[in-house]
Formats: sequence, C-alpha cells, structure tokens
Amino acid sequence: ASNNKVSGKPGLAKKTLNTMNTQNAPKDLTPGFNPMIATLTGQVLRAEKNDAATLAFYATASKAFPQHRALIYDYAELLLQDRQAETAVKLLTEQLVHHPSDTTLYDLQARAYAVQGKVLEQYQARAYSYAWQGNLYAALEQLELAKRAGGSFYQLSTIESDLRELRSLQTALQHAGLDVVDSFVSITEVSEYAKGMPAEMLQPRLYPVLPPDGKRAWCFYPMSKKREAHANWFMLPFDDRRDLMMDHGRSGRTFAGRIVQLITGSTGLDDWEWGVTLFGVNPDDLKDVVYTMRFDQASALYAEFGPFYTGMVTPIEELVQTI
Repeated sequence: ASNNKVSGKPGLAKKTLNTMNTQNAPKDLTPGFNPMIATLTGQVLRAEKNDAATLAFYATASKAFPQHRALIYDYAELLLQDRQAETAVKLLTEQLVHHPSDTTLYDLQARAYAVQGKVLEQYQARAYSYAWQGNLYAALEQLELAKRAGGSFYQLSTIESDLRELRSLQTALQHAGLDVVDSFVSITEVSEYAKGMPAEMLQPRLYPVLPPDGKRAWCFYPMSKKREAHANWFMLPFDDRRDLMMDHGRSGRTFAGRIVQLITGSTGLDDWEWGVTLFGVNPDDLKDVVYTMRFDQASALYAEFGPFYTGMVTPIEELVQTI
C-alpha cells in the first residue's frame, strides 16, 4: 500500500500538481513517488513550456519507473519535439527489448529515425508496428521500402529474413483457406492544401494511431480526381482547388467527435490516387458523413470513387476463434 494520500485520486492529484513548485520536480522524485503522479507532473511541466526542467524530470522519472509506458511515451514525444532523436531512439530501443509487441513504441521509433534521416530503419520500425497489428500487407510494403532504401549487409540480411518470415505466414494463411482477394498500396501524407497548419494537427495525419478508441465501425474506399473535359481537377488554378478543399473540410468538421478520417496518398503506387479510411461508433455515422460530403463541389463535380469496404474492428484473438 502507498503512503501517498493522493495516489488513488487523479483529480486531487492534478490539483496538487497545479500548485506545487514544479521547478523542483526532479528533486521531488522520491522513492515513494507514484508513477501515475510522475506522469501527471510531467504533463504539468510540459504545459508550462519549460523544456529544460521537463526533460530533466522525465530523464529522472523514466529511470525510476522504466516499466510505466505512459511515462515513456510522453518522454519520447518530448525528446522528438526537442529534436533529440538519438536519445529517443536509445530510450525506445531499450523499451522494445522488454515490450517487443508495443506498436506505439515502434511508431515513436519510426518518427525518431525519420528525424535522423535513417530511411531504412524508419520503414523497418513501421513494418514491425504493422506486423504486430496484424496488418501483414502493410508490413510487407514497409519492408520492401526499407530494402530499396539500402543499408549495410547485416541490415539488408535482416530485412530479407523478415520478408521471408512474413511471406511464409502469408502463404500459410492462404493454405488455411484465407484467400487474398484485393490489395491497396498507399502512404500517409500531409496535403498540399494543409500548409501552415499547426504541427500538432499534422502529426495524426502522418502517424495515426489506429484503430481509434471507441470507434469500431469502419469503411475504406479509394478515389481519384476527374480529368474530364468539363471537370478536370488538375487544370484548375491552385487557389480554386484550395478553396474547394477548404469547403469540403468544413463539411467534414461538422462530424468532429463522430468520425475519425485518414487520407493516404497512392498516386504512382496504385490505380487510384487516394485512399479514404473512416472510423465511427456506429455504421450509420459512416453513412451520414459520406452522404453529406457528396454534395460538396469538390466531391460532386470532381471526384471518382472506387469500391467500398466496410466492417467492424475485431481483436485478432476473437477473429481467429470465429474463423
């Protein structure tokens, strides 16, 4: 049992942290300090924008509570914001030794490698994240991109070994009666119309956390922009295209809280130019947003849509038992 009187009361803990002298946070980290309180303390320090004090605190707290992953996630995020990618990679690599199936750690590691300009390692980390999520095709795609990036003999040998293992799994699934009926290749990106948006708004577009909590209903469809004589999107001036997309975005924002959307780019990678993935609490949420946005000019006049795929997010363990 803990002697900390606020350890079981998050509301009181936050109130206490708001009034404490956070400049002394690193030295306040005593052996009886609760990891939950440590996490909240770090969040208070981050809100105060005192990067030096915050980094010092997280460095101490992560050593005191190395298995408290919420704290580690926050520390890694802060290191990336401070462009300390090397320290972030070291922290995350150490964590992955103990938590090799933690997809959040792999996603953070991929971002750290991206900051360092280590393309092979970035794709490899993404591949492991996808593999542990059960997304075999995305994992294979990332490994192929890693191989093309080039690297040392050891690195490329590791990539080839991972590719063989995942392809063997893919073959085994097919032999078990699970047929591959379709595929779609795309990558996360920031739209050219999103320039000037705050970094915190762009981050989820590049490094989404999927599936979003509480939104099990999903649909996916590919799309392209028309090149017809009466409706050629690519012949419009940039300002006109931007205005149309801003209007389209305003329609989408009326569904904030009901829908999470991810747009991925597939130009040059697949037959279609973009992939659209939507998550909602219920299937009717998906129907409402798609129907509403079809009336926007950017969609009604200039968009072409491919086949729709819909379903419900199911844990892998439950799916395996079902089939």
